Amino acid sequence: MNAPVAVGLTLLVLTTGCSAVGGGDDDEGSSDCAVLIKADGVVFSSVGVTSTPAVELGTAQQSSCHDVGEDAPGPVFDDSSATITTYRITGYAPDQVLGTRATNSAELTVYVADSVSPGERQRMTHELTEADASK
Repeated sequence: MNAPVAVGLTLLVLTTGCSAVGGGDDDEGSSDCAVLIKADGVVFSSVGVTSTPAVELGTAQQSSCHDVGEDAPGPVFDDSSATITTYRITGYAPDQVLGTRATNSAELTVYVADSVSPGERQRMTHELTEADASK
């Protein structure tokens, strides 16, 4: 599989998370789960991947997916949430942008704090993910 296809599939998996579709009788609801992380009380959402330099920073909780039933909460942080290693991405404050790395991967999944404004989020996402696409 070539690199652009692999990156695209990774993004698809990361952004769709897990989901369940309710039955035809409307007795079950549905909910989609985005992959979220929480570090030092700040929640971050995945926005893409980058190869921007980074250094290991600490750990975060990764959300668990609770997407079954009528009132499914979707992504939650609970006892089943995994603890993952985070990375400080060069040029960005760690309370706004963090990275995580899959085992043996050179690329980082980029997470932006939910508290970042939409315009700033878009700028950061473009800087970190579009620059890699042009290489």
